[in-house]
Amino acid sequence: MIGASPRTRRAAGWILAWLGCTFASIGMFGEKRAPRVDPDEIYWIGSVYYYHLAFERGDWSHPDWSLLSARENPPVARYVLGLGLALAGQHIVTRDMLGCFRVMFKETPGVWGVGEDYAKRVAEAGRMNAELCARPLGGPGVTNKPALLALSRRIMLVTIVLASLLVFVLGASISNPATGLLASQFFLLHPLAIFASDHAMSDAVAVLFSTAAALAAWLFIRRLSTAEPVTPRSGAVLVLLNGMALALACGAKMNSLIMVLVFGAAAGGVAIQAWRNHDRTRAVQAVLCGAASVVAAFAIFVLLNPAILADFPGGLIALFEEQRVGLEYTMRVMPELRLATLGAKFGAVTHVATGPLTFGLGAIVGLVAALRSRRAGMWLMAAWWVISVVAVTLWIPIAWGRYVLPIVVPSTLLLAYAAVAAAERLITLARSRSSLAGPSASS
Repeated sequence: MIGASPRTRRAAGWILAWLGCTFASIGMFGEKRAPRVDPDEIYWIGSVYYYHLAFERGDWSHPDWSLLSARENPPVARYVLGLGLALAGQHIVTRDMLGCFRVMFKETPGVWGVGEDYAKRVAEAGRMNAELCARPLGGPGVTNKPALLALSRRIMLVTIVLASLLVFVLGASISNPATGLLASQFFLLHPLAIFASDHAMSDAVAVLFSTAAALAAWLFIRRLSTAEPVTPRSGAVLVLLNGMALALACGAKMNSLIMVLVFGAAAGGVAIQAWRNHDRTRAVQAVLCGAASVVAAFAIFVLLNPAILADFPGGLIALFEEQRVGLEYTMRVMPELRLATLGAKFGAVTHVATGPLTFGLGAIVGLVAALRSRRAGMWLMAAWWVISVVAVTLWIPIAWGRYVLPIVVPSTLLLAYAAVAAAERLITLARSRSSLAGPSASS
């Protein structure tokens, strides 16, 4: 990089280090990438049909937007998966795979529900039956059916790698590049991140845009914490950036609503700090920009979802209600899955760190280091972690690892910061001892 500034060369060096470490991390478990097909993968790959409807046909008023599969989950993960498959020349142009996903559970008593819930699943299955579902699926747009699953999983791997890059950028910004690099690799090697990268579902997309939302919230804090005036133009950029990031995160998976709480904590923290500093104008700007960002996020979220546009507010309510109903039927059929008590829920959450002991130790180390640092960025990470743990613990209905994924990124950032801070202290201590020992040795 002849002629580049020292700062640019350092940044390029850290990016190259991230690339090298990322390839090494992926290679550590790359040979084992052949997990069994999860039934939900059939659902999510089949859901790419809605990408086809929205962007390849441009039909945002098609009757299929009123079906259960269009209403029970937001569409952004489908759009990302659909775009990836389209770039590979594959297009899901029928909803047969979605029908087969329902057919898989038809013979399980109770899973299809009763009354109106049963009718919704009948409509979703459509003409599909066991015989039709035994054939290769995807419709005429899929020209390489044997590779469809592998291609879909590869898209999720790329998504997780991009999320790792954002973790690196976020860690470098709130602390230093070493923290970002270490956190990005902690994330890539975490079992839940590996699961998300190995399965064609919505989890990888949700964690990517949730990390983007955290980065946008940090930029919000940095901009509104400076003495530089906030012009209407710069305020609008902040609002659109945070609104888009939050909309994409929630549009990928509804448990990303956690990021709305995190952003609210960030905006509230800036406003409170400005008020304590007797800067009433900046406090009001933080509140107004924060509120405008949430309004923008809601508007973009709605505009991205034809199912809501066709039935407002019914489509919005369905995102919560249909998931609740589906989980309730699952837990009735398999009651052993239900996490009935708060203790059971917290026990499931602690498995993000392999168990209660390691979870508790990690929490203490990470939170203490973050709070002692007095860095605004690390306080944001601590708030993100606490909000995620509380929200997931209160909600989690079943001990499925992917439900705990929202806690992984803030956990890795906190632990990476603690590790780098400890290493820096040890190096400083070693140097001070060396300097003290030097004169006595020479005498």
